[in-house]
Amino acid sequence: YGGNNLGQAAKKVYIKISFLKNERAQTMQKRAFGIETEYSVACLGKNRLFYTDIGCPGQAAFFLMKVLPLNQTSPERLTKLMLFPPYKDNGLWLASNGARFYFDINDTVSEYATPECENPREAIIHSLAGNSIVEDIRKEVLRLGLLEEYCESRYKDIFVFKMNAHFDGSDIPFQNAVGCHENYTTLSEFAPNPERSWEPHHFSEFLTPFLISRQIFDGAGGIKLSADKKWRYVISQRPFFIDSKITTRTTAGGGRGFIHFKNEVDEAPHGKIRLHLHCGDSNMSPWGKFAALGATHLALRAYEEDERNNWKYKLHPTHFINDFHALASDTTLESPIRLLDGNNEKVFSAINLQKEYINFVEKSLNNFSNEESIMLESWKSMLEKLEQGYEAVSKELDWAIKLNYIKERLGGDFNNTKARFASTLYHDISARGIYNGFLRTGEVLPFSAQSEIEKARLNPPQTRALFRSRFLTTLLKSGRFDHNYCQWGGFPGLNGEIIYIKDPLVTTTEEGEKLLESLK
Repeated sequence: YGGNNLGQAAKKVYIKISFLKNERAQTMQKRAFGIETEYSVACLGKNRLFYTDIGCPGQAAFFLMKVLPLNQTSPERLTKLMLFPPYKDNGLWLASNGARFYFDINDTVSEYATPECENPREAIIHSLAGNSIVEDIRKEVLRLGLLEEYCESRYKDIFVFKMNAHFDGSDIPFQNAVGCHENYTTLSEFAPNPERSWEPHHFSEFLTPFLISRQIFDGAGGIKLSADKKWRYVISQRPFFIDSKITTRTTAGGGRGFIHFKNEVDEAPHGKIRLHLHCGDSNMSPWGKFAALGATHLALRAYEEDERNNWKYKLHPTHFINDFHALASDTTLESPIRLLDGNNEKVFSAINLQKEYINFVEKSLNNFSNEESIMLESWKSMLEKLEQGYEAVSKELDWAIKLNYIKERLGGDFNNTKARFASTLYHDISARGIYNGFLRTGEVLPFSAQSEIEKARLNPPQTRALFRSRFLTTLLKSGRFDHNYCQWGGFPGLNGEIIYIKDPLVTTTEEGEKLLESLK
């Protein structure tokens, strides 16, 4: 029973734990990041109308698929990507950088998934590389004359949009919403488990209000038909496809939630899981996504390391979806977000709620790495600018850039067809797109040098993606084109055995090196 001796031992243990926490916090917490971007494709007819459904072949993304597989006449910018397997037109891996390109939702939506990245900035650069690659594939459609070869030459051009909703004329609950899925490794104990009826740590109660209010810098803007049949400007179209906290769905139909977990036991380290967020926007300007990824990382880290349970608010079960939608429709950012503090209702603006999360981060974490300090300052700076009004961020955030353009150059009439059309053309990933035009003329802030994007096309991050790049390159050089590879972290050998590299931040293992030797 120990008496005083027990008290002394407990005190020593407490001091040791506190010291370790301070020491760990001096470097950026290791977390893998990734971005999946779904693109909308439309064909411009000779009658000057746009079509996503092109009739006989199906959806307009069909033309991008017909570029694949590549051959000896394909441009070097595409062949350098070293697509695997080289004979397929879907489900392709890039040996050049470890990314993945494929067609989802019954081959109707083209999607680029970045390789595993070490930090938010790297993930965004690789996402921009994806834009560049998809644009090269679009150009190849025109070079090969595929529009003339199919559909009786009814179409004269093809457009690829990096935007949030792919409307097909049906009711919204049954439409396909295309957008951006963000990925973060976090603690597996946060994920719901079918074997238990309770949610550990109330993780979704913590993260959902953060995600509701985060749209003020992540939103890509848009013009939406409201219930009164008038066109109104929204910060983001994405919220109107979200109707729950946690979900198992990602694309077609209703039932989408804020939070999704990828329970890939063989592809994540022990005690970790891939958090898969559905509520983010596809951005043309990277600044909003940089703030969003950085703020999300810091909020996650604070919740993972918080020992004193500093977060006291809970989601309001009755109002949170309505509050999410209302904020999306309010460019003043004053729409209330209602939470519960015990049994009492507490009301925040989106900006003030984000400040609550910043306070939580600063109380919960003792130290920040240089990278994390930049993330924190970017988060604070964005909120300070937003307090001044959308004009203060009209060179950085998509929704503000677009709103400013429509007001200043198109008269601000959202019922005007030209304004609605411009809202879409803003997201055209080609050089003729409105955002890219602003980038060339210096009317928006550049995020990175073009050389960084070109480098990301051909080089993997120093993560598991590096091993994947070497693995795929070995298969291509040895002519093993029919080798079955379909997992991010599982690498099959010659006899069907699979070598797993579970940690997405590890570049190789001893088993992995033996596998590469056996494949040469």
